[in-house]
Amino acid sequence: MLAAVATEFAGHDVSIETLRQDGHGDDATLRIVTHLAREGALADTIATLRNLDSVREVTSVMRVVGDSS
Repeated sequence: MLAAVATEFAGHDVSIETLRQDGHGDDATLRIVTHLAREGALADTIATLRNLDSVREVTSVMRVVGDSS
């Protein structure tokens, strides 16, 4: 599952800053924080993830914008 998820982020030019996996196998939960990304690219990534066979659900997405300096 992790490889498929990472591939989708990369395919939409959304860079993963940190990733935390709790559990394993079918019970794994991923928490992903990205670097600054275009809103459309992130939306496209989430839409694609929702359609992956290996992803049960995307439970939440929180967009946080801050000073990048």
